[in-house]
Amino acid sequence: MKFSHSILLLSFISLTSCVTTSYQTSFDSDRFGIDYRKGKWLLNTIQCPLTIQERMTKIATKHFSDQLGENFKDANTDKSIALSYIPLNPDSLSLKDLKRQSRSDYIINIVGEVESNEIGSSDFGTAFRTKSNSAKTTMQVYDLNTLQIIFTKTVSGSVTRNTDDSKDFKFFQEANGIIVKCLKKIINKL
Repeated sequence: MKFSHSILLLSFISLTSCVTTSYQTSFDSDRFGIDYRKGKWLLNTIQCPLTIQERMTKIATKHFSDQLGENFKDANTDKSIALSYIPLNPDSLSLKDLKRQSRSDYIINIVGEVESNEIGSSDFGTAFRTKSNSAKTTMQVYDLNTLQIIFTKTVSGSVTRNTDDSKDFKFFQEANGIIVKCLKKIINKL
């Protein structure tokens, strides 16, 4: 019985393939990363699909709490902090308001966006049109003392199924998985 399961599994694996996701990184606003030596830091609620929000928060919280210790707070867990919505590239008036609301020196804003999720996680047969899964994650850090954006980085990823691909069963990374991987790539470069 185990032998037949092994043969079946090997047959399935030989007929399938994984398609690699390609990633592009924007130019850094500061090629030396972030200076963590001073101030109080706050991670804003991460804006991304709800199904991955907890996972994204854990990844970011672990990194920043390791770097900052007691100087780090997470707006997701600290209910005494109620921030208004923070768009990417906020103006100085919005940053001044955030300073008053947060009582922090720096705010970390992370946004993960699905651009397309046409393939899902697997596909089989002939593709009659080109399909893709693509997403991006942007991290910005705002200095609330100078009312400026001091760090911004965007990583985008995509995987494509073309019409001329083989008819084999293929695995693809879904858009939500691409968002998480983009965040990891940003954090690894800090």
